Amino acid sequence: MQIPQELPQFKNTPTLLIVTGSQYAKFFYALNGAIEEITELKTPTPTYNEREGFFLRSGRGMTMGSWSVYESKSKSTEDTFIEQLNTLLNSIRKEIDIDEVLLSAPEHDIQNIRAHLTSPLQKKITHQLHGNYTKLHPTELLKKMK
Repeated sequence: MQIPQELPQFKNTPTLLIVTGSQYAKFFYALNGAIEEITELKTPTPTYNEREGFFLRSGRGMTMGSWSVYESKSKSTEDTFIEQLNTLLNSIRKEIDIDEVLLSAPEHDIQNIRAHLTSPLQKKITHQLHGNYTKLHPTELLKKMK
């Protein structure tokens, strides 16, 4: 699709636009006034059984402590998403040349995502946008980054 004239046209500058949420990402490629969606990534939310992984330590009629493993599964989902994101980005990098990267991610995730990108991609990030904009049209996203 064509990029409106009032927005950056990426003349002779192959640009990758990465738009992520916590478990969802879209990838766009922009060059010479055109932008197209390359692919997307979805990491499913794990399902839990009622009180799954809940432990209770007690003795002599008293509760000594309790804990749950829900948190570690949540962390595992985040790690899985980052791992899948990196794998996908590496395959994209092999297929197309990229001179610039525009990154959009929720504020609490952006540093973690950026830290786990490969060094060549980290160096090519020219703009960052904090927020979950995965449902925005790419031209609307470019307006926000302008």
